[in-house]
Amino acid sequence: VRRVKESVSIPVLVGSGVTLQNVGTFLESADALIVGSAFKKDGRWENPVDPDRVREFMEKSRLCEKGTAFLKTIELLAPARNLECGLAAIRCGADAVYIGAKRFGARAQAGNPLRVIEELISFAHRYRVKVYVTLNTLLREDELEEAGKLITRLWEMGADAAMIQDMGLLELPL
Repeated sequence: VRRVKESVSIPVLVGSGVTLQNVGTFLESADALIVGSAFKKDGRWENPVDPDRVREFMEKSRLCEKGTAFLKTIELLAPARNLECGLAAIRCGADAVYIGAKRFGARAQAGNPLRVIEELISFAHRYRVKVYVTLNTLLREDELEEAGKLITRLWEMGADAAMIQDMGLLELPL
């Protein structure tokens, strides 16, 4: 990660494999960490968020941040498979959560209706927590317009960002 960071001028995010054991190493070089399974019961993605694991991870992250020469703000971005997981992550100290909509998300079993996302946004923003919505699939040409409309709707609802995979979305007038 350090070599990548030294060779590029854009933010470097580590999106897989971050655990309680290696968070300090990644924090030294990465601009952001995307943590998923490390927050789940027994470290398995299909399990619910384990509040104790989140707390322990955050305590370790904040200690690592304070014990280093670099000064950066850690944003704890937690997965929200559904409203319940999102609320639990926020209650346990997440700075941001990410959630998938019904369409265009990589995990079909984690698709949520817009009313659920809107409820999560409303709750999160009361506590100054950000909500990112994933559109992390490659899109067919005929899906781009619908995905663009979804992003616009999410923005109108107050979503803080869309996490995209298909760079074709950047060509749309969003």
